[in-house]
Amino acid sequence: DDGGSPPTSFSLSYGRAGEWPLPLNQIHKAPTDGRFEITDLQPGDWMFQAVLKGHRASEAARLTLAAGETAEITLRRQPTATVEGRVVDARTGLPLVGVRTVVGVTGDRDEWAFTLNEWASDAAGAFRCTDVPLDGAVLALDVAGYEVLHTPLAGLAE
Repeated sequence: DDGGSPPTSFSLSYGRAGEWPLPLNQIHKAPTDGRFEITDLQPGDWMFQAVLKGHRASEAARLTLAAGETAEITLRRQPTATVEGRVVDARTGLPLVGVRTVVGVTGDRDEWAFTLNEWASDAAGAFRCTDVPLDGAVLALDVAGYEVLHTPLAGLAE
């Protein structure tokens, strides 16, 4: 989590190396140390990724498992940034209230792949997006009566 402690509730995706996207295999609760156990894996190459609600998926971890072997992996949360801004009408300069502010990731052909999180602009037109990936994120601003604006978020820093 943000404080450096292991999360106790998360979703886990895992599958054979080369499968993408990884199938979602739910693990809703873990002991306070964040550990989990999967007992039915066959020998071979496996990929693992964890997702905390409201956060980007962890970095993927690869594990090669031999027959009868027990192994341990550590999944680390990817670094993120906060993006803040204000939405105004280009003609009048007045703030736009309730603008749907979405951060997502595009796919290989620059099409929308999935949404990471959503917010809405406030009475002053201000928005604050947290846990934005440092790479590959797109900000979309959407409100009735206006064209949807998609802006790639490149060069973000923690």
